[in-house]
Amino acid sequence: MIGLRRARMNIMQIEPLFHKNINFEPEEVIEGNKEFRLTKFEWNLNFEEGYDSHINICFKSKNKGEYFIYVMLYSPKTIKFFVKIDGEEKCVFGKFKIISEDLKNFFEELKAFIDVYAVKTNDETNFEEDTWILLN
Repeated sequence: MIGLRRARMNIMQIEPLFHKNINFEPEEVIEGNKEFRLTKFEWNLNFEEGYDSHINICFKSKNKGEYFIYVMLYSPKTIKFFVKIDGEEKCVFGKFKIISEDLKNFFEELKAFIDVYAVKTNDETNFEEDTWILLN
């Protein structure tokens, strides 16, 4: 986690998120971050078993490269996306079903506080673009 703290760029910080459906396009740029600009944040969290939920985050970046996008809260769990950026607007999209009490608790915690970070990577990864995983 130390390496992540040094290299990460804060794209967004929101607190609290009381609604299960959020869709907005921010106008402000986070101070100190000139590389990334959040252009859209959308989520629909459905906690009923068997229904789809999703998170969609769009941003613009001046710098090309491969990045991990982390959706985090202050707990051990993190959602991690892999994207290739070519200087244009890019969106990451995660679609999921809440299939366990543990996963439900994680997404309920996101309603209290959420950070979105970008971390440039030079590592060869096994990720396909636009895929996501939940890290414990």
